[in-house]
Amino acid sequence: MKKHHFYQGNKLSRFGPSNQMSVILQSSFAPLAEQWAGVAASAVLISTDTANSVVHAAGTTVYTPYGHFDLIRHGCALGFNGQARDPVINSDLLGNGKRAFSPLRMRFNSPDDLSPFGLGGVNAYAYCGGDPINYTDPTGNIKLDIALKRLTRNRPRPLETRDPALPTAVVRPRIGGGLVDGPAAGPPATARVHRQAAPELAMSGPFTAEERANVAVTMRTAQTYPFLSSQLLPHGGSRLVPTLVGHLQRQARGGSPPYPIEIAYINYIPNHNTPSGQQAASQALALARLVVAVSQTRSSS
Repeated sequence: MKKHHFYQGNKLSRFGPSNQMSVILQSSFAPLAEQWAGVAASAVLISTDTANSVVHAAGTTVYTPYGHFDLIRHGCALGFNGQARDPVINSDLLGNGKRAFSPLRMRFNSPDDLSPFGLGGVNAYAYCGGDPINYTDPTGNIKLDIALKRLTRNRPRPLETRDPALPTAVVRPRIGGGLVDGPAAGPPATARVHRQAAPELAMSGPFTAEERANVAVTMRTAQTYPFLSSQLLPHGGSRLVPTLVGHLQRQARGGSPPYPIEIAYINYIPNHNTPSGQQAASQALALARLVVAVSQTRSSS
């Protein structure tokens, strides 16, 4: 029977045969629970460590440094670093199923398309540069520092910015960096039309409609200043600066980025791994920070 995997952002949300889909509930920083479908339908709470590895679901789980564990007694679809394990090939499906990592072989089953001269590292098959204790690789391409997750995981999250069209402030949970629909999750119809993002500023990645609208307003505000307008002119045909502005605004609210900023450089700077490309990326990030700062100054005045 064919199994399907559905993702919300970069996190697994539903899996299994089309007539018996199991559901995984995840917050923006960790898996919370899993509901199994089928004859023995049930739900189980999930406990994870700082790397999001599931250490307790139906039973206690212990991992080797590269993530090998007893899949039969585990009792959860997620495992090492919060990734889905394919029981047929006994490999983790990283990057929304893009690449398979074998904990038993301690390497990827296929080469990294960002190696050997890009962000993937010299060894196209290595996992986290040979350091799975301090790094994780949710994208299947780039290792990320677990220490940064430890610092931000339990940080208090501020309330969502209240829309003037909403009668009251509403706290809404996040899953995979996106807002979950709930009471008063959207403004009235007239305000929704007003807050739609401009088509030319549509960004890749799981940004919410509200975040894209905020970026559109920020960019329009910045373009009213002659000195900023002249600097933004060379980027007129690129979505790199608006994308970086979206990252900075989300981080300022305490949210987690939808994907590493390096991915934006790869998407919008063809020669990103050359000295000139790195200089262009640095200039774009500095310009995005200036755009955000100027917009905040004007809105607060």
